[in-house]
Amino acid sequence: MKKIFFIEPYVYTQIEENNFVLYNTLTGKFLFKKNEEELLFIKKNFQKQHILLEDEINNKTSNFIKYLQRKFFAQTRESVNLEHYQHSPSVVTAFEESDYHKKSLSDFISDLTFYINGECFQSCELCKSAYKQFSFCTKLDKTELKFIEIEDVLSSFSPKYLQNINILGGNILYHSEFDNIVNFLNKYSSKKNYYINYKNLSVDNISKLLLIDVKSTVVILFSTIPSVSEFSEINSSLSQISIPLKWVFVIQNTNDIKTLENLKLGGGDYEVYPYINPANQNFIRKNVFLTKKDILSVPKLSYKQILEKNNFNLLLWGKTYILNNKDFYANLNSEKLGKVFSENVSNIIFEIVNEQKDVWHLTRKQVDPCNKCVYRIFCPPISNYELFSNRYNFCNMK
Repeated sequence: MKKIFFIEPYVYTQIEENNFVLYNTLTGKFLFKKNEEELLFIKKNFQKQHILLEDEINNKTSNFIKYLQRKFFAQTRESVNLEHYQHSPSVVTAFEESDYHKKSLSDFISDLTFYINGECFQSCELCKSAYKQFSFCTKLDKTELKFIEIEDVLSSFSPKYLQNINILGGNILYHSEFDNIVNFLNKYSSKKNYYINYKNLSVDNISKLLLIDVKSTVVILFSTIPSVSEFSEINSSLSQISIPLKWVFVIQNTNDIKTLENLKLGGGDYEVYPYINPANQNFIRKNVFLTKKDILSVPKLSYKQILEKNNFNLLLWGKTYILNNKDFYANLNSEKLGKVFSENVSNIIFEIVNEQKDVWHLTRKQVDPCNKCVYRIFCPPISNYELFSNRYNFCNMK
């Protein structure tokens, strides 16, 4: 009776030219190449789905097979025939148009961001590019999205699927119909986030925030790290606001980190974003780039999660942006997809989902050098940082 060797069907196998990884999706354990014989053996098994074991195999290969069996990566079995034991799941990433029309457009959109205006009298260093790295204000031009236009766009979406509505701009408090926009959005069960640069807060306009309902969050943006006294003053001026506040701090160097630590934020609701500029590459490499230890410390992945990571960008999927000039984007680092009100938004979304040409489908197996790296299944999805920098390996891997 013949004996065959095969990888367990719950073990994800990825093979590159000079390495392989076996990942046990039940235990979270992984195995990389230790020598060339192991690599050749796994490559042979991967190509044929199983290997017919000869009567005589060398000791190294025999020990490797026993190790794989002990760690539940593989098994051997006596078999009369050579049927395939490993069955890899497949992923359907395209939709028939008839299927698409049975579904609501809102099934695909989870985050909708409006840049409602461009009016702002500040001159921040970050204005022209921070918004492409993370959610941040910018004054692209002085046009406004009208309230009726925002209302019209949102009528296409079901609150059941739309998780976040983000309101940004230059200074959104300058929008001529800000009160109408807020009162309309208060009716939505989706989470609303209103982004305001701290420099644009004043005694005269803070009262406008009182219109916002308690299901929303006011996000205060700090393009520079404030002093302790300045932060205390801002915090005090917002004390009359009963809705949740979130602080967003932008750091560019180690001095920013030290200044931020002086604020003693404790367990408050805040986020810190590094900002990439031509002068702080060493700072980014030291504080943002992932090490091998960082990459391999990922929580246990299921086979389904690995397949999703290989086919969809779960960080960017479902996010859309409408600028105050009516340009429509799936990501602000990619080309615009069209203009709302002059093109059918449903058709634009269908093209993103079905043609798979935009960032929603951009994964590490498609970009260099990640597509040659055996560690990529452990890495986070491609983010705006990589898209903005046009560099995909934010890591210290060789």
